[in-house]
Amino acid sequence: MKQRIVLHRVVLLTLALGLLVPGLASCSPAATPEGTTPPAATTAPVATTAPVATPPPEPNEAPKEPIRIGTSIELTGAAGWIGQDKNHGLTMAIEEINAEGGILGHPLVLVPCDHADQPDQAISCVRRLAEVEDVVVIASGGNSSTTLASMPILEEYELPLLAMSETNPRITEEGGVGGNQWIFRTNPNDQQMAEAFADYLAGAADSFCTLAVNNDWGRGAIETMRPLLDAQGVEILSEDYFEQGQPDYRPTLTRMKGLNPGGIYLIMEARDAATFIRQYRELGMTAPVFARGSVVTHEFLAATEDDPSLGEGIIEATLASTSLDAALEQRYLARWGTMPALHGALNYVGMRYVLAEAIEIALRDTGEATPSSIRDALESVSVDTALMGNLEFDDHHQAHPVMVLQQIQGGEIVLLETLPTD
Repeated sequence: MKQRIVLHRVVLLTLALGLLVPGLASCSPAATPEGTTPPAATTAPVATTAPVATPPPEPNEAPKEPIRIGTSIELTGAAGWIGQDKNHGLTMAIEEINAEGGILGHPLVLVPCDHADQPDQAISCVRRLAEVEDVVVIASGGNSSTTLASMPILEEYELPLLAMSETNPRITEEGGVGGNQWIFRTNPNDQQMAEAFADYLAGAADSFCTLAVNNDWGRGAIETMRPLLDAQGVEILSEDYFEQGQPDYRPTLTRMKGLNPGGIYLIMEARDAATFIRQYRELGMTAPVFARGSVVTHEFLAATEDDPSLGEGIIEATLASTSLDAALEQRYLARWGTMPALHGALNYVGMRYVLAEAIEIALRDTGEATPSSIRDALESVSVDTALMGNLEFDDHHQAHPVMVLQQIQGGEIVLLETLPTD
């Protein structure tokens, strides 16, 4: 009855305001006229608070202080589509957490900063998130290059960062015991993945031509695989690198074709791979293609939907298979209208389970979520996930999740094998 009386009073007050201030509704911002173009984005890192669903407090209970989560990712530039996928995963995770009442009553607020895939701008993002945005943890540092560049700045500000898809081994070789205490990683690194994939490659072909993106991820992936293949007598006939967003691979492909390799080994993301594979098919190449990155993914299939046969037979060792978490696939599809992107799924799991658990531990143990209490809590996190298996950190703050082998067959993604990375 008390709630009804309050509701009636609110309705009457609203009607009264409408009569007394008839022009009140006109104070809302005007819509952008159709056909106009919004102001161009700047190239400098920009932090904005993302909208999240925050439940109302219980009656007569004061709302608890929000917990601000930063993210330093590539929302624009040649790799901007990857950062947008990461942002989707993080946003969805926070929306779900807030819809359930937050973490011990504290709503989460996501504060993204766009570094446009540039290491120097990533450094600026970390400084801005620490000094201006007052975040207590950073969820994702973008890619290997931007995260490596950010690591000294994390130490300077004593601010933890959870890497969720960055694979260069240096990130955790230099982290944890005897190193940077503020960096953690949930996904497998290049060394772990190379050791799990090398035997498979050696059994498939006795020679390879390699092509990798020209950054710390691409170079690191080749550097870790090269000695493992050499030890098994597998010859690398050529080693080439490309720039993200590159439109023409034909000169490299022509040279590869002349070398007649037993296989092609790619370190590449989905959209670049779609361009590469079209030109690979145009030149009539038949060497089997093996990959690391996001080639055997829903993103690649979407980029080649005009000809589903383009990716036929590609085998990839990748960070996760969304087919392992059907419930996540359904929720992601309902929220964003697409099947989950690899990077979106990885960032969702890192935020929804790992960081959420660490924040709850910090609140229970210390009564507050600070950078130091969250850092300490991350060391004790242990969660089981459908997508990645058990996630907990070793002395170097590296998790040891499963990785998967997948293949495109008949325009569909087929899970071949799940491999441990211990």
